[in-house]
Amino acid sequence: MKETLWSKPFAFLSLLFLLASCGQTNESPAIGVSRLERMRGDFLFTVSQESDLVHGLIRFSLSANGLGRSLGEAQLLLDETELRADSTEMNGVFYEAELPAEHFFADHSLTIREGNEANTEVFSVPRFSLISELPASLPANDLEFRLEGVEDGESVILMIVDTSFANNDLNRKYTVMGKKLFIPGADLDILSKGPVSMEILFEKKIRTVRLPLKSGTITVRQSERREFILGPAIR
Repeated sequence: MKETLWSKPFAFLSLLFLLASCGQTNESPAIGVSRLERMRGDFLFTVSQESDLVHGLIRFSLSANGLGRSLGEAQLLLDETELRADSTEMNGVFYEAELPAEHFFADHSLTIREGNEANTEVFSVPRFSLISELPASLPANDLEFRLEGVEDGESVILMIVDTSFANNDLNRKYTVMGKKLFIPGADLDILSKGPVSMEILFEKKIRTVRLPLKSGTITVRQSERREFILGPAIR
């Protein structure tokens, strides 16, 4: 089956997350803890069906598009485990973490500690899943899938990749209603009939965090993947 950058979405999305700050500032990535209240934090957790680990990517900056900054003397802890800073010349400083996926959908804590002072935020992660059972083959008619962990009015990104190089794959955002994802049959017309790989991506900001920061958000990206045979539409 052909592969594109979009057929590996989490690698692409994580790359965007890191590159968002490129060329925005010439500030040094080091920063003193006394200036933490001026900083924003972006906490991104990526859950992939193909991995037993959840990847966490955390950046601190002075603006939405600012260079990644270090916490200086302060410690960053996720579930009481300290995270070490890493950096690149283009993106500045960032922090990474890996958590077992089987224990991710529970309560977690983020702590920034400086000396004897600690600020902690507790958050929990709802599980996103495709709960409809898919048969081995589906016609290219209107399709409807039941989802869990998505509220009505929220959006998901649907990607369906076929085996043909002669046409475009399906890559579109859909709004969930009634806990269901509805895909018009007309949207499937661009796909070649035969084996396809379908992936549903859901991104949600689950919490606004303060800690000693000016602002911050915790975002979780999850995906569900299925493979099936796409057959001709039944009219």
